[in-house]
Amino acid sequence: MDNNKIDKIIQKLIEHDHKINELATKTEFKEANQKVLDTLEDIATKVKRIDEDRVFTGQWVRRIEDKVEAHEKTLQRIISQLNIA
Repeated sequence: MDNNKIDKIIQKLIEHDHKINELATKTEFKEANQKVLDTLEDIATKVKRIDEDRVFTGQWVRRIEDKVEAHEKTLQRIISQLNIA
């Protein structure tokens, strides 16, 4: 094998060595993966809470609307009895 080919092989080995050193270790990968999972769990918890709040808010709005409707009927009866309108 000539020196030129040997030099190219050595250069490639050096490049691969640098790339391998840049890769995350198994521990670093597990830590990063756990951080992603923790973040996703936090997001899922918040979305669930928001969804539950939405349901309760919808029920609360319906109760308020029912009360408003009842008050409007009462006012109409009062207005009718007083001959105001």
